[in-house]
Amino acid sequence: MTVSSIWKKEKSKRSRFALERGRCDRNWVFHKERAVAVFQGFSEIADRFSVLDKESGAKLCDKDAPIYRGYDYVVLSEDDRLTDRRTIFNNGTSIHIEHGREAGGVLTVHYTFGQALIQVFLRPPISNQSIIEKADILLWVGRNTDALTSEFYEQLITKYLIFCRVESNYESSTFVERFRVRWWRFMDVRNRWQLFDTHVNLLNRWEVPVAAAIMALAGFILALAKL
Repeated sequence: MTVSSIWKKEKSKRSRFALERGRCDRNWVFHKERAVAVFQGFSEIADRFSVLDKESGAKLCDKDAPIYRGYDYVVLSEDDRLTDRRTIFNNGTSIHIEHGREAGGVLTVHYTFGQALIQVFLRPPISNQSIIEKADILLWVGRNTDALTSEFYEQLITKYLIFCRVESNYESSTFVERFRVRWWRFMDVRNRWQLFDTHVNLLNRWEVPVAAAIMALAGFILALAKL
């Protein structure tokens, strides 16, 4: 193989992806409209939820605010709720009460132009009186807008609602649902970086005992086979 043939093969791959990026960039607007339609249909039934897309939100911003280009997103979010926790300040002459509030969870479908990069993030519900730090989850990554069907968005809503109930202090969840959320946190390397502050280790703290168990089982089977 010559350097000329190496570059010819590489150039062909890059050209194909450049064409694919252009197609996805052009088609994103239609897939975003589908996301808005599905999310709005849900929010009309579940009145605690609201929908925002980047372009409509930008129109509401201050005219002097910077305008960011090169990416777009659609957001489904749950409204904040007042909690039963409150702090009472009494200085002897007046009383001030600060009510606890839990910010609702957020589902974001994010698109980066020029990369055809689609990312789906989940932001957990969080109380303003909580001392626990909660990180977002990178739920899904893709480079093909054809995957963004109505069924895909409906499945995202299902996962988002499970996530919100697991992470909220004011909702209940099953063991299986809690396990699913734990798995979502561990299934992408960028989520593991957030949890362990490192990307050096080949395996994370969950994968190490699992790998050890698999190796032990394989060794046990081999030992039996030799008997």
